[in-house]
Amino acid sequence: MAKASRSERFNSVIRVAEDAERKALAELVKCREEVQGQELKLEELISYRDEYHQGARESVGVTSVQTIQNRFSFMQKLETAIDGQRQQIVTWGDQEEHLRKIWIEKRVRCRALNKASEQRIEQFRKEQKRAEQKKMDDLVLKR
Repeated sequence: MAKASRSERFNSVIRVAEDAERKALAELVKCREEVQGQELKLEELISYRDEYHQGARESVGVTSVQTIQNRFSFMQKLETAIDGQRQQIVTWGDQEEHLRKIWIEKRVRCRALNKASEQRIEQFRKEQKRAEQKKMDDLVLKR
């Protein structure tokens, strides 16, 4: 009875560890998706900036000083937005790396617990086999 109880408790510990690993992986996947979304936003901003810059070059002609100033101001705002987006990617990348480390730790723990469980099961089987062999030996000796 005590072995069954210990075994049940150990299995509960394994289930909790596996659940924690799954949750850590889900958080990592969610963060990776966010990084990819942020990278896409950066690509869009850069593409828009390049298109705007190309359009401004093609519209060379008679333009007012105010128009040139407005374009320059807008280009500066775009560059600021691009720099901010790059920083967002770095921040999310750092978070992703942090979550990856947590997931790896939980994965290693799960594997260690599962290996320990397998070893316990194997040890139990060996003990059962020895006990059966002893019974057989005792029966043979009694005859």
